[in-house]
Amino acid sequence: MKKIVSLMLAVMMLACMALTGLAVNVTIDESGDYNAYLLLSATNAGDKYSYTVNTKYLNILQTATSETNEDAIVAAIAEMDASAIRTFADSVYRAIKAAGLAEDKAVTGTNVLDNIAQGYWLIADVTDLQDENAVNSLVMLDTAGSSDVTVDTKKDIPSVEKKIVEDGAEKDVADFNIGDTINFKLSGKVSNKIGSYETYTYEFHDTMTNMTYVDGSAVVTVDGTATNIFTVTWDAATKKLDIVTDNLKQIATVSAATTVVVTYQATLDDTAVIGGTGNPNEVFLTYSNDPYSDSTGNTEEDVVVVFTFELAPVKVDGKNTDTKLEEAEFVLYRMDGEDKEYVVLENGKVSDWTKVEDDASVVKSGADGVFGFEGLDAGTYYLKETKAPNGYNLLKNAIEVIITATYKIDGTIDQLTATADAEAATATANDGVIFFEIANFSGTELPSTGGIGTTIFYILGSILLIGAGILLVTQKRMKQN
Repeated sequence: MKKIVSLMLAVMMLACMALTGLAVNVTIDESGDYNAYLLLSATNAGDKYSYTVNTKYLNILQTATSETNEDAIVAAIAEMDASAIRTFADSVYRAIKAAGLAEDKAVTGTNVLDNIAQGYWLIADVTDLQDENAVNSLVMLDTAGSSDVTVDTKKDIPSVEKKIVEDGAEKDVADFNIGDTINFKLSGKVSNKIGSYETYTYEFHDTMTNMTYVDGSAVVTVDGTATNIFTVTWDAATKKLDIVTDNLKQIATVSAATTVVVTYQATLDDTAVIGGTGNPNEVFLTYSNDPYSDSTGNTEEDVVVVFTFELAPVKVDGKNTDTKLEEAEFVLYRMDGEDKEYVVLENGKVSDWTKVEDDASVVKSGADGVFGFEGLDAGTYYLKETKAPNGYNLLKNAIEVIITATYKIDGTIDQLTATADAEAATATANDGVIFFEIANFSGTELPSTGGIGTTIFYILGSILLIGAGILLVTQKRMKQN
């Protein structure tokens, strides 16, 4: 995770009311580069304090308060609520920068402003935040009667979250067939100090692994309303999807509570990794992080993972499983309601599904008895044998195969299991392969000694003898009567 190396750029108003000449030490919770501006000097009269305007900033304060004389300026500042003082501080700092006025106190690479005069200060964090996961914002602090002040800043960092949307559920990990269309959702937050920005850069940078963006599928909404202020760019070579605007504040209703949502679709490529660590997809935000410059920062990346699996049974002799059978032919299908959908393969990998069996891909077992289907979602499938090896009986029923996968919170496979006709199959998470044996038995045998051929005659002979005995006894009884 990217370390936040600086405090949010803070513009802090310090009301320091104490004895004349008493210095103040200000400690900020994170080190950085700070410029401080003494707007009002403080003097005491018993337990009362009076303020005088620093003439260096007189014109700026007159404009910011719409007052002309010093007493009115001080009174106007004293009456401001939290929202007004934030706007005041922002406008004053912008004016100071525009006028090119030098700071009254500057420190570099520290979190302590020591021995500053009593008064009303504006302190700005001017740490270079370019590309850092940090932002600039405003903080208010009243230090009346204090000689040592600690500032606990409120970090305000935008965030982004990526989810896979499957059957209406949002997931961090999911499994799909190669060729499936996958729905993704990106949700971004903004700085809660966005009101201090005149313009606000906001960019989603999404990188896919073994996936292809579905052209035209991206939809952006801001607080639930679709917008066209974002530009969507897809680079097929790098698998990067960029969805950007140089000014989110084109939308007048944008506020600290704003959420920006992007939905889009991508297909799982035939280059997809089978099992293992899967196919990660990640996103990060680039956003304005300084209201007073064009500086931008980046959020941490949020990652989701897509998995796919391989079915690789082996055909064996039913009486001797060490004997592998070749030239057995199979098709694979799944159920879509009452309909069967047969898999269509390209180079052994799933590429499509068809409801016409004659259009299904027929897979043959090799000399090692193995045949396979690569790029399958977890779920229920049926293997139908369409041709048995020479001299062997064709399987009467399709084999039901159930693949089940569970995942850990870190996006890795927790368990991969499978059954074939309710019998446990071998499934390995490292390579995502499901393996089991399919036995064929040789065709009908001719009768032989000790076989059913002679046995049936023995049985029939015994029945005839018993019948003859019963008949003889019955006739004797009849004669006696």
